[in-house]
Amino acid sequence: MQVFNVNYDVFTKKGSKAKFALIGDLHGWVANKQIMKVIDSIKDTNPDIVLIAGDILAESYQWTQTKEVNYVQNLLRSLTETGAEVVTVLGNHDTHVVSDELMHNYMNLESIPNVHPLFNSSVDLNKNGENIHIAGLTTEARDGVTAATNAIVRHLGVDERPQRIVKTLEPMLDLNQDQFNILLAHDPRQLRMPEVDEATKDFDMRVAAHIHNGYLPFKRTTKDEKYLDQDWAHYLFFGIPRKITRNFARGVAYGNKNFYVLCTQTNDYYLATYNEEINDIEYRKITEREALEIIRKHNLTPSVITGGVNRYVGIPLEGSEVTSINIKKR
Repeated sequence: MQVFNVNYDVFTKKGSKAKFALIGDLHGWVANKQIMKVIDSIKDTNPDIVLIAGDILAESYQWTQTKEVNYVQNLLRSLTETGAEVVTVLGNHDTHVVSDELMHNYMNLESIPNVHPLFNSSVDLNKNGENIHIAGLTTEARDGVTAATNAIVRHLGVDERPQRIVKTLEPMLDLNQDQFNILLAHDPRQLRMPEVDEATKDFDMRVAAHIHNGYLPFKRTTKDEKYLDQDWAHYLFFGIPRKITRNFARGVAYGNKNFYVLCTQTNDYYLATYNEEINDIEYRKITEREALEIIRKHNLTPSVITGGVNRYVGIPLEGSEVTSINIKKR
């Protein structure tokens, strides 16, 4: 298995001296001997904070199995050996059935020094004299953007997911702007729901994982269908021609409902806009300077998406991704 180390300079309104490593979607690979390559790769980047964006285990019942929980604990201990803080959230695979035992074993991870398990909660850290606030949004199965939940929405004729997510986030939205504020989530499609996007725009940076292999900037079906198909709010790179680069699936997105500035894994910048006449996305390559001008002018919040440690459940096709984030003031 190959480990891909991807490095991004992420432009935010404040800037931060802290260095972050982002991973997600282990799907139970915590017991796989190949995970040591991922751990070593993270250690080589010497991050101040490691962010784990959910789907740590393959199924929620595994959180009730002593052997699996021990694997998770050993993984987290390894990640803290360099002095890094480790912050985790749960993804949809972790939360298919949320039991008291699951919650006990997950929250008990905080007994490991420098490990912070979040469940719709937040933590304040101080690294090198800088205050960093991290809010963690749990992706619960009923609020995911999946074929099953979309079918329920079609049947009911109303989508209550955005309102539920915003209500869950409300206690975490009173942000101290003297801190560097991060929203750690699992499913980026939830963050791109307009109601959720608006509610979280004051975070300095949002990070997620979940889809493993690509996102679309805009929904390609009719406006009336809103979130009813899975393609809605997959928001990076599948629409860009594959001939440009083979690994266009992850990256950094700055944008709103009308356009996106996309930074790819090759650190190229594109401006993506939705053309209603042709019901499709149009891309234009731009320079970093042009990208920064747009980001500053429209005060855009970055969303960083990592490709996943296990790209597909049980099928590590291309290898694992470790995403390193350097924050720069725009």
